[in-house]
Amino acid sequence: MDLSNEPLTTSEAAATEAAVNPETEAKGRPAPLTKPEIVESLKAIVEKDVADISNEDINRLKVRFFALRHEEVAAEKAAFLAVEGNVEADFVPADDALEEEFKAAIQVYRDKRAALKAEQKAR
Repeated sequence: MDLSNEPLTTSEAAATEAAVNPETEAKGRPAPLTKPEIVESLKAIVEKDVADISNEDINRLKVRFFALRHEEVAAEKAAFLAVEGNVEADFVPADDALEEEFKAAIQVYRDKRAALKAEQKAR
């Protein structure tokens, strides 16, 4: 069952593409979205009717968000390990409030999608 009936608007598609593909700025397109911009874009998307949300667009935002988060954690880890006496086993990444917001928005999408599937199955 395909829940991606409606494509993103032009501005949403451009924002999603910029979030996923960092080279877009070099091609005259907008710069990639920052983590806060990705979270706000996701929140705006999940406010729509679930039948109008493309799973592909959600996945693009997830990939870009977690790529940025991975880069942050790698930088934190490198800084931690640069201090004499620190060992990798002791490294714990800093909490990220944006990651929690992002995961909450993803959960809203998943809940909406599950409700739609249950409703369609009940028909």
